[in-house]
Amino acid sequence: MFRSSRRLLFLQAPKRSAKAPAPAKKKVVEKVTNPLFEKCAKQFGIGGALPPKKDLHRFVKWPKVVHIQRQQRILKQRLKVPPTLNQFTKALDKNLVLRMELDIQSFMQNHDQQQFEFQHFPTSYLGFAAHRVIICSILEMR
Repeated sequence: MFRSSRRLLFLQAPKRSAKAPAPAKKKVVEKVTNPLFEKCAKQFGIGGALPPKKDLHRFVKWPKVVHIQRQQRILKQRLKVPPTLNQFTKALDKNLVLRMELDIQSFMQNHDQQQFEFQHFPTSYLGFAAHRVIICSILEMR
């Protein structure tokens, strides 16, 4: 609606014509294929060769023991341990432990006999101060 010099002028939109009929679909002729020869669309890059095998090492569900061992190894790499504590990380092998046990048993038997003879103990023995610490690896071998 436009207003021009005291007259109202009404404009009408053009009438729409009917929609054009959709083109009739042509019947598609199916190709007869031989079931012995199937179409395979394999394209693996430029040469068409097989892709290299992926390393699935990280995606394996590892046992809990393996996780703990790896975490321990990482912690030992990251931490700087003072030498007084680091000496406890190295354990003796089984043969040396057995020899040490035999030596300690023989020493204790001799020591019990000497105890009745002298009735005297050194101060380090009374204070339980150890000169050497022997760490046994029997727990790890079970």
